[in-house]
Amino acid sequence: MSFRLKYWIANPVCWFVIALLLSTSISIQSYLLGTKITNGVVHTHYNNFVLFKYSFSHLLDGINPYQYFPQEHFDIYKYSPAFALLFGFFSLFPDSFGLVIWNGLNALGLVWAIYLLKGLTQQQKSLVFFLSVVELATSLQNSQANGLMAALMIFSVALLQRDKIVWATFCIALSFYIKLFGIVAFSMFLFYPGKLRMVFWSAVWFAVLAFMPILVVDFDGLITLYKQWFAIIQSDHASNYGFSLMGWLHRWFNLNPNKVLVLSVGVSSFLMCLGCGYILRKKDNTLYLLLALVLLWVVLFNHMTESATVIIGMTGAAVWFTVNSDDKLNKVLMVLAVLLTSLSSTELFPRSIRSEWIYPYVVKVFPLILIWMKLQYDVVKPAVLTLSQNLKDTDLQGRP
Repeated sequence: MSFRLKYWIANPVCWFVIALLLSTSISIQSYLLGTKITNGVVHTHYNNFVLFKYSFSHLLDGINPYQYFPQEHFDIYKYSPAFALLFGFFSLFPDSFGLVIWNGLNALGLVWAIYLLKGLTQQQKSLVFFLSVVELATSLQNSQANGLMAALMIFSVALLQRDKIVWATFCIALSFYIKLFGIVAFSMFLFYPGKLRMVFWSAVWFAVLAFMPILVVDFDGLITLYKQWFAIIQSDHASNYGFSLMGWLHRWFNLNPNKVLVLSVGVSSFLMCLGCGYILRKKDNTLYLLLALVLLWVVLFNHMTESATVIIGMTGAAVWFTVNSDDKLNKVLMVLAVLLTSLSSTELFPRSIRSEWIYPYVVKVFPLILIWMKLQYDVVKPAVLTLSQNLKDTDLQGRP
């Protein structure tokens, strides 16, 4: 590879330009494709944008936004009242322009978040971006909020690295009010100073975002909205496995795992890794391994994970590989993720394979499950060795 090509690949300007061109071209394509029919419902190819847009108008009109509106769009709104209010900004524009801005926010936000991370070289950051870019395109084609979700969780770490606790807590609070699983990123706060400030500002932002819709609805209406939101979440939880670890167990082994049990195992292993990470906190790359764990965890243990949500987990896998790329097994797993997680949704795989194997058997998440397992090994093994050595040293020091 020539020096000039290496220079441009590692240049942040290149990432921003690619992200901007990608988001703009996908937005224009989605808009020009017109309508399609799903389960008898006519809707646009940028259905999620329309769904988000109408949630704002329903909020203004005092209509329950958590109903099915087949005359407007396909699917049901499942996000918070605060997100519906904030999406009002995009409703100010025609769909053609609003969609470009929305997808641009998701794409450029993720690039910016990666760029702000400290402790990684430009080459490492470029690797994270290019390993994630195909999945980013998949999310943009669905006009989803997942690029923004990944960005907010990464932003929180980048801001903590700069001791900007006010904005770090805002990023996580906002991610929660977009998709509940964003709260998992609060675990990263354990490894940075200023815990009392974190608690204070987290409470402030959660309250501000919770009551923000009071600008357009009265207090009783707001309480009703939250009841309706929680009801739709509970209903979806009872009927869905998604592109998750539970979905993989169900599709591959015909199991119907108890969701509480699987989630309990996931939480236990997550807490174990956090504990091991605390032991290794002074070692290089430990915090990036934990960031990767967070991004993978919210995909694998989220029953609502869709194909377009996998960008979050793929970004986590990219971060993991970037700081652990010397391991041969890691290289094999990353190649598997690129092939089966990212490229399996593209035209490189025949439509028959995608429709009969990739999607029904949630093949996209299988490499991420393997990476999640290997990542835990990468954190737990050195922590156990370090703890064992510390105990030996303590024992030797205590002997007469």
